[in-house]
Amino acid sequence: VNGYFPGLNFKDVLIQITDYLECSATFRTPADRCQFICEHFSESNESLFIVVHSIDGVALRNEKVQGYLSALARCKNIHMIASSDHINVPTMWDGSRLAQFNWLWQEIHTLSNYTEETSYENSILVHQTGKLVYTALVHVMESLTRNGKGIFKVLAQAEVQRDSNSTAPGMAFQDLFSHCKEAFLVSSDQALRAQLTEFLDHKLVKSKKGQDGVEYLALAVEKQIVERYLSTLEED
Repeated sequence: VNGYFPGLNFKDVLIQITDYLECSATFRTPADRCQFICEHFSESNESLFIVVHSIDGVALRNEKVQGYLSALARCKNIHMIASSDHINVPTMWDGSRLAQFNWLWQEIHTLSNYTEETSYENSILVHQTGKLVYTALVHVMESLTRNGKGIFKVLAQAEVQRDSNSTAPGMAFQDLFSHCKEAFLVSSDQALRAQLTEFLDHKLVKSKKGQDGVEYLALAVEKQIVERYLSTLEED
C-alpha cells in the first residue's frame, strides 16, 4: 500500500483483498468489507501480511482510513508492517488507536532520498506540454503488480493494433474485462476498475462514453511511446 500516492483510494485496497479471497458477496460500505476481511482471517488458518509505505502519507492520513487500518491490524492472522515519514507520527493516533495497532517500533533509517515519495507531487507523467514521458511510464510500470502490468499490456496492444479508420474511441470496458479474465489477470470487474483507477490517476488512461452508451478506455500515451514500451517487453 503506497500511502505517499495522493490518488490512492483505500477502498480499492479492500476490494483487492476480497477479490483475492474470491468473495462474491456485495458490501454496502468499505466498513462492511473491512469487517468481512477481519472475520474471514480470524476464523481461518490463513495469514495476511499488509505492507504500508508511508502510513502517515496524504492518502492515508484521514480518520476513517486510519480506522480501517487499525481494525485490520488488531485482527487475528492479519499482520501489518508500516513505515512513516514524519518523526511525530505517533501524535496522529490516540491511546485507543495505538492499542489497536500495537506497534513494535523500530528506528531504521534508510538514508535514501525521498525520490519515490515526492515523485507524485506534480504529475510525474506529463511535461509542461502535457505529453507523457517515456521514463515516467517505465517508472510507474515498475511500481505496479504483475497483474497491473498485464492489464496495461492488454490495453497497449489493443491501442497499437487498432485500425486508424476505427470510429471507436478506444477499447470497450467489457472487451478489456473479457481479455483480462481469460488471462487470469482479474476475476471481477471491481478488481479491474480498482486497477484502472490507478491508471486514471496517473493519467495513463482516458475513459469516455461512446455514442452507443458504451464505456471506452484509451491510453493517454503517444503511440510511439506505447510501441517502444511493448518492444522492451518483447526483448525481456
